[in-house]
Amino acid sequence: MDQARILVIDDDPSLLEAYQDILQGQSALDQVDPTSFFADTEAVSSQQGFDFTVASQGQEGHQLARQALAEERPYAVAFIDMRMPPGWDGLATAQALRNLDPNIYLVIVSAYSDHSVDDIHNALEYDTLFLRKPFMAEEIFQMARNLTQGWLRDRQLEQETKYRISLEKRSQYLAYQAGMASESEVVLRYLAEHIERVRIILDQLTKASALAPIGQSLEDHMLGLEHDFPGAIELQQHLTAMRSLHVQAQELENQTIKQPLSKLQEEVELIAATLAKQHAEFGIHDSASNFNISELIGDLLTVHTEKLLQYNLVFDQQHRDHGQFYLPRNQVLQAMYHLIVNAVTAITARAEQSDTFNAMSDGKIGIEIEPTALGASVIVTDNGIGFTESQLLQQQDAIASCDVNAGLDLYSAANFAASVGGDLRVTSVGSKLGAVYTLTLPLRARL
Repeated sequence: MDQARILVIDDDPSLLEAYQDILQGQSALDQVDPTSFFADTEAVSSQQGFDFTVASQGQEGHQLARQALAEERPYAVAFIDMRMPPGWDGLATAQALRNLDPNIYLVIVSAYSDHSVDDIHNALEYDTLFLRKPFMAEEIFQMARNLTQGWLRDRQLEQETKYRISLEKRSQYLAYQAGMASESEVVLRYLAEHIERVRIILDQLTKASALAPIGQSLEDHMLGLEHDFPGAIELQQHLTAMRSLHVQAQELENQTIKQPLSKLQEEVELIAATLAKQHAEFGIHDSASNFNISELIGDLLTVHTEKLLQYNLVFDQQHRDHGQFYLPRNQVLQAMYHLIVNAVTAITARAEQSDTFNAMSDGKIGIEIEPTALGASVIVTDNGIGFTESQLLQQQDAIASCDVNAGLDLYSAANFAASVGGDLRVTSVGSKLGAVYTLTLPLRARL
């Protein structure tokens, strides 16, 4: 906006004319009547005038301000006379303008004490000046100039703030997109690996069933030899199972399973490739931001309050210097959430196997943050199903190798940790004694 606009509201025609002479920036006030409310006719130095409009009543001025807002050309300052019979007085007019446009600067002009300065400020609260008549023309001009400059500066700051917020939102959106692309890529890769395993099993089934015709021939020859040939009954049972495999293999040959499965894997791989490309375009350096992990616990509780309140979630509130991280914030948040969901699953599994353990009342999940030499560790504990010694070894191997056998939540968290140079570890003291998962992250991604 190149020039701020001024609205003058006064019921005295001679004063409106004097305002016009002043605000037009004339070099002298020869036109101003010395007997008016202006204290003298001191010359106003030649300066650029203002874009202004005059009104003789409060209601008229209010309508002009409404129209100006609708045209997106609002007034910056309003000079308002206090007494304007028979319509609104100056205070009522000022209140109506303030309700219409909170950004307008108001100057109440009066020779009378209808309302005290305190009453006016209590009613209008901010950006309000009180000017008593008589006053000098230079005083009006300087006040108009200072207030319009202040108004323009405020609008410029608003635009800069909106632009900065827009950039921040754009950055947050890109980070969110990068995080979602990475997370979706992991989930789809997890699904694709499971599909591949199913295909391997089906292929093995097909190969095994190739022996079914031989088994059928042997089965025919075995008829009647049950009493003469040791183990003939057991052998016949195996041959019958082979014939069953042959029937299943015929279904596979008819493509009732393999064809849709192959199509599904193609689609999954296509989507995964698309997401991988999207993630590569954003890159970790684009989606990374500065944050403290303690802040993420608040975000975690805010986003997933309804789910997490079902359990006794506790976390370390002791203040510690965990350092300022520069990592993909959304992906760290997702990894933490995956660990929480895994803990919930473990608690639910224990409850299903126990008549005395109730998931809602007895389940406990803890989150603690421990500083490390190169970053920090997020430690999630639960009192869920836990692991036997052999189960723990299997789970540790699956997590260390980012294997699908770890389960989707741990698979996703472990993949993210590995992608930034961190790691995920698990310990457990025994079955039904819970588990401890430690997600260790560096201060910055180690690519």
